[in-house]
Amino acid sequence: MTPTKALNAQEWESHLGYFYGSENSYYRRTPLGRIDYTDGIRFLEQHGCYWLIDAIASYQNTEFKAQDDRQFWKLTVDLQTQQAQLICDDGNGNIRVNKEINYTDFPLPELKIYVEIGDRVFLCLMSEY
Repeated sequence: MTPTKALNAQEWESHLGYFYGSENSYYRRTPLGRIDYTDGIRFLEQHGCYWLIDAIASYQNTEFKAQDDRQFWKLTVDLQTQQAQLICDDGNGNIRVNKEINYTDFPLPELKIYVEIGDRVFLCLMSEY
């Protein structure tokens, strides 16, 4: 899928502000299985953030999923250096993943994604949770 036009930070914030709940459910096949997601995650995908969805999906192996039934992912970006940190927390302050990202052009300083683990892996923006 080819990303649509690049958005600036203000446009990103504006668009992401509209995602509360979700009318649709989408899915993507990954080498590790199926990932289901909401309109907000689809928006990220359509605007070039498939790498972030893939990064989260890459941790959804059986061992990792068995630890928790939910995950709270936070992308923190240093907009000056364009470096980032991707952290997964179980919701009780236990860090499951702490990954340094050497470069990203993601225009916002922070993004939070909720992952629910059940018979499937389900991703949504925190505002859609």
